Amino acid sequence: MKKPALCLALGLLAGCANTDSATVPGEPAAVNHTIQTLDYQPLRIYDDAIQQTIRLTNQSPRLQTDDGDSAAIAWRLPEYGAYRFKISSQINRRKFGREASAFMAEVQLLDKNYQVVNTLPATALSYQKPGLLEQEYFYHNFVVDNRDPLITPVAYIVVNMSDAGRRHKIQVVDLEKEYAKVRSIMPPPTEDVLAMASDDGVITLEAMALTAANNPVSAPKPADTPPVATETADTVALSKAYRDTVLQLLNDGKVQEAPGGCPRIAPDWASP
Repeated sequence: MKKPALCLALGLLAGCANTDSATVPGEPAAVNHTIQTLDYQPLRIYDDAIQQTIRLTNQSPRLQTDDGDSAAIAWRLPEYGAYRFKISSQINRRKFGREASAFMAEVQLLDKNYQVVNTLPATALSYQKPGLLEQEYFYHNFVVDNRDPLITPVAYIVVNMSDAGRRHKIQVVDLEKEYAKVRSIMPPPTEDVLAMASDDGVITLEAMALTAANNPVSAPKPADTPPVATETADTVALSKAYRDTVLQLLNDGKVQEAPGGCPRIAPDWASP
């Protein structure tokens, strides 16, 4: 009796296991996009600067290009204005700082028809060294000015990683050598630390509007501005005293004593 009961129990357990495994949801698959089908998030840049931090993983939206695909972020810009942008990619360290990696960001600036206006490749990334209160990162700095009618306006910004970016390496600080410098000791004979490309990472966008306050020439003057006085109070008082003195001398018949610039002949009414 024990054997059939054991078989029955095993059968029930097997049936439950099959049922449970069938209902466990899997991780959502990343969706591949073309440049036109990306989800462009609007950037609302007004008087105050904005900052957004986005973590890229294997579940992030991916941009399909001719040389492969990568995680991507897309933003839509206001139709008019001038803006300064900084897009940074955080550097990840492993093995006590001997290995470094980051998402080698490429920035594409697109017009309203999704045509490339300009590209900032991974080879143009700058490096920010680590500080006491700041983490190290790579970054792009650029300005978009959509006020000039002669220049194609930028409507979209796309951040992704190209095939060239995957092959790109950037030398970063050797933490062991930096520690040796601080302690004034001989640095270890280690090779330079090169940051490699990573398919995931942390991207931070910083943006601010370049307003008329930065361009005083273009700022209109207030309509109720009072006219500027052409004479000061001291000048007015001096002119009045000068006229009074000249008239008094003329009245007294002392024409020769009048200050320079006065007539040298007496008027008819001044004759005796």
